Amino acid sequence: MSELENVLGDLVAEHVRVGSPVGDHLRPGLADDEVVRRLQSIGLRPAPEAVELFAWHDGIDQQSWRAASPGARGLELFPYAFFSDLGYAVDSFRRMRDLTEETLGAGAAVAGDELWRASWLPIFEADPGWYGLDCSSEASASAVWIMYWDATDVDPTRRVFASLATMIGALVARFRAGAYTWSAEHQRLLADETVLATQFRQTRHAVEDRPT
Repeated sequence: MSELENVLGDLVAEHVRVGSPVGDHLRPGLADDEVVRRLQSIGLRPAPEAVELFAWHDGIDQQSWRAASPGARGLELFPYAFFSDLGYAVDSFRRMRDLTEETLGAGAAVAGDELWRASWLPIFEADPGWYGLDCSSEASASAVWIMYWDATDVDPTRRVFASLATMIGALVARFRAGAYTWSAEHQRLLADETVLATQFRQTRHAVEDRPT
Protein backbone atom coordinates (compact mmCIF):
# COMPACT_ATOMS: atom_id res chain seq x y z
CA MET A 1 0.00 0.00 0.00
CA SER A 2 1.10 3.56 -0.63
CA GLU A 3 1.60 6.12 2.12
CA LEU A 4 -1.67 7.82 1.12
CA GLU A 5 -3.65 4.58 1.22
CA ASN A 6 -2.22 3.82 4.67
CA VAL A 7 -3.16 7.17 6.20
CA LEU A 8 -6.62 7.12 4.58
CA GLY A 9 -7.17 3.79 6.31
CA ASP A 10 -5.98 5.32 9.56
CA LEU A 11 -8.40 8.21 9.10
CA VAL A 12 -11.39 5.90 8.76
CA ALA A 13 -10.19 3.95 11.80
CA GLU A 14 -10.17 7.18 13.81
CA HIS A 15 -13.72 7.95 12.68
CA VAL A 16 -14.78 4.52 13.89
CA ARG A 17 -12.97 4.99 17.20
CA VAL A 18 -14.81 8.24 18.03
CA GLY A 19 -18.18 6.87 16.91
CA SER A 20 -18.42 8.62 13.54
CA PRO A 21 -20.37 6.70 10.85
CA VAL A 22 -18.30 7.98 7.91
CA GLY A 23 -16.97 4.51 7.12
CA ASP A 24 -20.52 3.28 6.53
CA HIS A 25 -21.26 5.96 3.94
CA LEU A 26 -18.22 6.04 1.67
CA ARG A 27 -18.95 5.34 -1.99
CA PRO A 28 -17.03 2.54 -3.72
CA GLY A 29 -13.85 3.71 -5.39
CA LEU A 30 -13.46 4.21 -9.14
CA ALA A 31 -11.13 2.28 -11.41
CA ASP A 32 -7.78 4.03 -11.84
CA ASP A 33 -8.24 4.40 -15.58
CA GLU A 34 -11.65 6.01 -15.08
CA VAL A 35 -10.16 8.63 -12.76
CA VAL A 36 -7.35 9.26 -15.24
CA ARG A 37 -9.83 9.65 -18.10
CA ARG A 38 -11.97 12.17 -16.21
CA LEU A 39 -8.98 14.23 -15.13
CA GLN A 40 -7.60 14.33 -18.64
CA SER A 41 -11.03 15.33 -19.98
CA ILE A 42 -10.69 18.68 -18.18
CA GLY A 43 -7.03 19.15 -19.07
CA LEU A 44 -5.56 17.99 -15.76
CA ARG A 45 -2.62 15.67 -15.45
CA PRO A 46 -3.44 12.39 -13.67
CA ALA A 47 -1.60 13.25 -10.47
CA PRO A 48 -1.07 9.96 -8.55
CA GLU A 49 -2.58 11.26 -5.30
CA ALA A 50 -5.74 12.41 -7.12
CA VAL A 51 -6.06 9.00 -8.75
CA GLU A 52 -5.44 7.20 -5.45
CA LEU A 53 -7.99 9.30 -3.57
CA PHE A 54 -10.91 8.60 -5.88
CA ALA A 55 -9.85 4.99 -6.44
CA TRP A 56 -9.98 4.61 -2.64
CA HIS A 57 -13.53 5.99 -2.37
CA ASP A 58 -15.56 8.21 -4.66
CA GLY A 59 -16.63 10.59 -1.93
CA ILE A 60 -19.17 10.33 0.89
CA ASP A 61 -22.68 9.21 -0.06
CA GLN A 62 -24.75 11.97 1.50
CA GLN A 63 -28.00 10.43 0.25
CA SER A 64 -27.42 7.23 2.23
CA TRP A 65 -26.41 9.31 5.26
CA ARG A 66 -29.60 11.39 5.13
CA ALA A 67 -31.69 8.23 4.79
CA ALA A 68 -30.00 6.82 7.90
CA SER A 69 -30.19 10.10 9.87
CA PRO A 70 -33.10 12.28 8.68
CA GLY A 71 -32.63 15.94 9.49
CA ALA A 72 -28.89 15.70 10.11
CA ARG A 73 -26.50 18.06 8.37
CA GLY A 74 -24.14 16.75 5.72
CA LEU A 75 -21.60 14.18 6.85
CA GLU A 76 -18.08 15.65 7.01
CA LEU A 77 -14.74 13.95 6.40
CA PHE A 78 -13.28 16.37 8.95
CA PRO A 79 -14.84 19.42 10.63
CA TYR A 80 -16.10 22.01 8.14
CA ALA A 81 -15.10 19.90 5.12
CA PHE A 82 -17.05 17.57 2.82
CA PHE A 83 -15.73 14.88 0.47
CA SER A 84 -17.86 14.71 -2.68
CA ASP A 85 -17.54 12.42 -5.68
CA LEU A 86 -15.20 12.98 -8.61
CA GLY A 87 -18.07 14.11 -10.83
CA TYR A 88 -18.78 16.98 -8.46
CA ALA A 89 -15.06 17.84 -8.31
CA VAL A 90 -14.91 17.98 -12.11
CA ASP A 91 -18.05 20.13 -12.27
CA SER A 92 -16.61 22.49 -9.63
CA PHE A 93 -13.37 22.77 -11.60
CA ARG A 94 -15.24 23.69 -14.78
CA ARG A 95 -17.44 26.19 -12.95
CA MET A 96 -14.50 27.97 -11.33
CA ARG A 97 -12.45 28.06 -14.54
CA ASP A 98 -15.45 29.50 -16.42
CA LEU A 99 -15.93 32.10 -13.71
CA THR A 100 -12.23 32.98 -13.87
CA GLU A 101 -12.38 33.47 -17.63
CA GLU A 102 -15.52 35.60 -17.36
CA THR A 103 -13.93 37.76 -14.66
CA LEU A 104 -10.75 38.28 -16.65
CA GLY A 105 -12.79 38.97 -19.78
CA ALA A 106 -14.61 41.71 -17.91
CA GLY A 107 -11.28 43.48 -17.33
CA ALA A 108 -10.31 42.35 -13.83
CA ALA A 109 -6.82 43.67 -13.06
CA VAL A 110 -5.47 40.39 -11.65
CA ALA A 111 -3.57 37.43 -13.03
CA GLY A 112 -5.74 34.41 -13.75
CA ASP A 113 -3.73 32.22 -11.40
CA GLU A 114 -4.59 34.56 -8.54
CA LEU A 115 -8.24 33.61 -8.96
CA TRP A 116 -8.17 29.91 -9.88
CA ARG A 117 -5.24 27.99 -11.32
CA ALA A 118 -5.85 25.72 -14.28
CA SER A 119 -4.05 22.91 -12.41
CA TRP A 120 -6.25 22.95 -9.27
CA LEU A 121 -8.65 20.05 -8.64
CA PRO A 122 -11.07 20.75 -5.76
CA ILE A 123 -11.29 17.65 -3.57
CA PHE A 124 -12.85 18.75 -0.25
CA GLU A 125 -15.47 21.49 0.04
CA ALA A 126 -14.81 23.81 2.96
CA ASP A 127 -17.36 26.62 2.80
CA PRO A 128 -16.63 29.22 1.51
CA GLY A 129 -13.73 27.57 -0.32
CA TRP A 130 -12.12 24.26 -1.18
CA TYR A 131 -9.09 22.18 -0.44
CA GLY A 132 -7.59 21.29 -3.77
CA LEU A 133 -4.73 19.31 -5.26
CA ASP A 134 -2.26 20.94 -7.62
CA CYS A 135 -2.30 18.56 -10.59
CA SER A 136 0.37 20.42 -12.53
CA SER A 137 2.62 17.36 -12.68
CA GLU A 138 2.53 13.59 -12.36
CA ALA A 139 4.93 13.57 -9.42
CA SER A 140 4.08 11.18 -6.59
CA ALA A 141 3.11 14.05 -4.25
CA SER A 142 0.72 16.89 -5.06
CA ALA A 143 0.61 20.09 -3.01
CA VAL A 144 -2.68 20.84 -1.26
CA TRP A 145 -4.07 24.38 -1.38
CA ILE A 146 -6.90 26.06 0.48
CA MET A 147 -8.62 28.00 -2.27
CA TYR A 148 -11.02 30.91 -1.95
CA TRP A 149 -12.59 32.83 -4.80
CA ASP A 150 -12.88 35.85 -2.52
CA ALA A 151 -9.56 35.54 -0.68
CA THR A 152 -8.65 38.06 2.01
CA ASP A 153 -5.37 39.20 3.49
CA VAL A 154 -6.40 37.57 6.77
CA ASP A 155 -7.32 34.20 5.23
CA PRO A 156 -5.73 34.06 1.76
CA THR A 157 -5.61 31.34 -0.85
CA ARG A 158 -2.41 29.49 0.01
CA ARG A 159 -0.54 26.19 -0.08
CA VAL A 160 -1.24 24.33 3.16
CA PHE A 161 0.47 20.93 2.69
CA ALA A 162 3.23 19.54 0.52
CA SER A 163 1.14 16.46 -0.27
CA LEU A 164 -2.27 14.93 0.30
CA ALA A 165 -0.70 12.12 2.35
CA THR A 166 0.79 14.73 4.68
CA MET A 167 -2.60 16.43 5.04
CA ILE A 168 -4.44 13.20 5.84
CA GLY A 169 -1.73 12.34 8.37
CA ALA A 170 -2.33 15.72 10.02
CA LEU A 171 -6.05 14.97 10.27
CA VAL A 172 -5.30 11.60 11.88
CA ALA A 173 -3.05 13.37 14.42
CA ARG A 174 -5.87 15.75 15.30
CA PHE A 175 -8.29 12.89 15.92
CA ARG A 176 -5.73 11.11 18.11
CA ALA A 177 -5.08 14.28 20.12
CA GLY A 178 -8.80 14.68 20.87
CA ALA A 179 -9.22 17.77 18.69
CA TYR A 180 -11.95 16.06 16.64
CA THR A 181 -14.80 14.18 18.29
CA TRP A 182 -18.19 12.88 17.18
CA SER A 183 -21.33 14.30 18.77
CA ALA A 184 -24.16 11.76 18.83
CA GLU A 185 -26.50 14.55 19.91
CA HIS A 186 -25.67 16.83 16.99
CA GLN A 187 -24.84 14.04 14.53
CA ARG A 188 -21.64 15.71 13.38
CA LEU A 189 -17.94 16.08 14.07
CA LEU A 190 -16.94 18.76 16.56
CA ALA A 191 -13.61 20.56 16.72
CA ASP A 192 -11.97 21.51 20.02
CA GLU A 193 -10.54 24.93 19.23
CA THR A 194 -8.37 24.93 22.37
CA VAL A 195 -6.62 21.67 21.44
CA LEU A 196 -6.19 22.86 17.85
CA ALA A 197 -4.62 26.12 18.99
CA THR A 198 -2.35 24.73 21.71
CA GLN A 199 -1.18 21.50 20.06
CA PHE A 200 -1.36 22.38 16.37
CA ARG A 201 -1.18 26.19 16.31
CA GLN A 202 -4.42 26.16 14.31
CA THR A 203 -6.44 29.31 14.90
CA ARG A 204 -8.55 29.20 11.72
CA HIS A 205 -10.94 26.57 10.38
CA ALA A 206 -8.48 25.71 7.61
CA VAL A 207 -6.17 22.82 8.40
CA GLU A 208 -2.57 23.54 7.46
CA ASP A 209 0.96 22.37 8.10
CA ARG A 210 2.28 24.59 10.88
CA PRO A 211 5.27 24.02 13.18
CA THR A 212 4.24 22.77 16.61
